[in-house]
Amino acid sequence: MMPGRMLRWASLLSAVAVASALHPLTVPTGTQIVQSMHDKYAGKWFKTLTFVQKTTRQTPDGKDTVQTWYESASLPGRLRIDVGNPSEGNGVLYTHDSTYQMAAGTLKKSVAGGNPLIPLLFDVYVVPVDRTVADVRSALKIDLSKVRQSRWDGRPVYVIGADSGNEQAPQVWIDTERLVVLRQIFVFGDSNPTYIDAQLKQYRPIGKSWIAPQCEFYIAGKLLQREDYTEIKADVPLSEALFDPAQWKTAPHWLH
Repeated sequence: MMPGRMLRWASLLSAVAVASALHPLTVPTGTQIVQSMHDKYAGKWFKTLTFVQKTTRQTPDGKDTVQTWYESASLPGRLRIDVGNPSEGNGVLYTHDSTYQMAAGTLKKSVAGGNPLIPLLFDVYVVPVDRTVADVRSALKIDLSKVRQSRWDGRPVYVIGADSGNEQAPQVWIDTERLVVLRQIFVFGDSNPTYIDAQLKQYRPIGKSWIAPQCEFYIAGKLLQREDYTEIKADVPLSEALFDPAQWKTAPHWLH
């Protein structure tokens, strides 16, 4: 590089440095990011979703077991998973605040607490921001005051809930451009907590929103479960009875 050009570059870099010092780039707060997620897709995000799921789990001896599940979502706050053919009546229903375990069409157990992925993967785009913020704080226990920038899977992200290097805290990694979840770490148990690392992959457009057709779950860096989604359809009509445990086997199902 010629001396004159070098001087011009040096002057330019110096000006940039001064400007950055006077006007440093600011990272939005956790609440502001939630607000941006909602606003970007308000009125555009899908309201229902169906797909066929290939579920691969690894047994303690290292072998893979494969099942086919059928999933139905109705936003906000409802996700039905049929484990095997829906006619068999086995699966689980998640609502905003509860989980219902079904066997042969009969309710076997219900517990408080819904699916930890629902608030930021689905509902954030269709419910009031205050509700999502409350869910993030109370149900997911993510510290909205901790926000930093990083990269994940080749994409720039906001990390909400944990300092760099800390994977033993509830947290969510949000694509800064698309404003969708790329990664979420959530915890099960109180006295002996287990941290589940959910990673959403291969996002693609669906209508005016997005879907990740692959999801992987890790515990302590070891792959626990991989999910591959096919036959993905958005905004299809779904019967309300589909999300009623009392009508689990009798409700009309999109598969049939």
